[in-house]
Order: sequence, then C-alpha cells, then structure tokens
Amino acid sequence: MISKELLEENKKKLLDEQKRIKTVLGHEDIKDGSGEFPGEYKPKYDELGNEEGENASEVENFGNQLSVTENLEEQLIRVESALAKMENGTYGICAQGDEIEEGRLRANPTAETCMNHAQ
Repeated sequence: MISKELLEENKKKLLDEQKRIKTVLGHEDIKDGSGEFPGEYKPKYDELGNEEGENASEVENFGNQLSVTENLEEQLIRVESALAKMENGTYGICAQGDEIEEGRLRANPTAETCMNHAQ
C-alpha cells in the first residue's frame, strides 16, 4: 500500500511536470488538435528565407522540433495517466496487478510497472 505522504508528494510532482510540459508546448508549438501530426501539438515552422541552404535549415529545424514535440507529448500522456490513476485509486498498481515499489515511484512517479515486470 502506498503511503499517503508519497501519494501527495508525487501528485505535486506530477502536477508541476504537467504544467511545465504544457508551458513548453504552448510556447514552442501550436495546439493543432487532430490533423497531419500525431497528438495535439505541432512544432512551429521557422521561415529562414528563400535560399536553398536556408530551406534545408528550415526542414532540419522542423524535424528536430517535431521530435521534441512528440517526446513532450508522450511525457504529458504518462503524467496525465498517473494523475488519472490517483483519482480513480489505481495509482501504484502494476499493469500486471502487482504493487509498484515505493522506491520506484519516488524515482519515477509515472512508473506503470513494478520492478519484476519492468522491461
């Protein structure tokens, strides 16, 4: 059974992380909903100019930003999933039904599996 203190501590960490990620996505990306990009956000496309070298830089920058955006969205999904589990009382329960160790949850508040079932 997870201690109340750990639950409160991790909830604060998760809410702070959720806010941080949404802030970064909001400043760096455009909320687009469903469309040509996976997730809710797409990176901004920087217009650097019309020269061939500038166009290549634009494409490279966009590709890098897309990767960062996708990683942030994946982190946000894990954070929001952990918060939802806290709300419905299943936080700290491994995907296989076992209890996740408190040390693991302290180190990684979004952990979905216990050490025995971690890949």
